[in-house]
Formats: sequence, C-alpha cells, structure tokens
Amino acid sequence: MREPKDRPEDIEHGSVGVTGDGEWDPSVNLGGRVIWENLEGNSPRHMDGVSDEKVVELWNLLADGNLEPIEQEPWIPEY
Repeated sequence: MREPKDRPEDIEHGSVGVTGDGEWDPSVNLGGRVIWENLEGNSPRHMDGVSDEKVVELWNLLADGNLEPIEQEPWIPEY
C-alpha cells in the first residue's frame, strides 16, 4: 500500500469506500487501514497495513456477495 507521502496529490482524498448491497460499507485509506462497517448497526471493525491485493480480494468477495470469508478476517473492533 502506498503511503500518502508517495502521492502528495492524493492526501486530500486519501480514502475510498464502496457500498455493497446497501448494508455493507467498506473503506480503505492510503495507509492500508480497511474499515468494515454494517450500515444496519453492526459495530465497525478495521485492519491495518492491508495490501492493495488484499483490498481487491475483499472487494471482489463483497461484489460476489460472499461475506463469510470477509467476516473471518482478523478484524479489530471499532475504527
């Protein structure tokens, strides 16, 4: 994952999120922090230092509706 200093033009827009099926709202920032949050009230969780490849894997699982492997990741409670 690129650090913000590697792309100074991106510092203002340093994270991106995807809304899955209307319930799940994962996001990732330039430092590799992924936040997994359920908009229906599930407590937010996060992982730090996630690689670009892993982010793509997680988003592909979400796009396929395959939430179980995402839920099994080593999430840390809260933001």
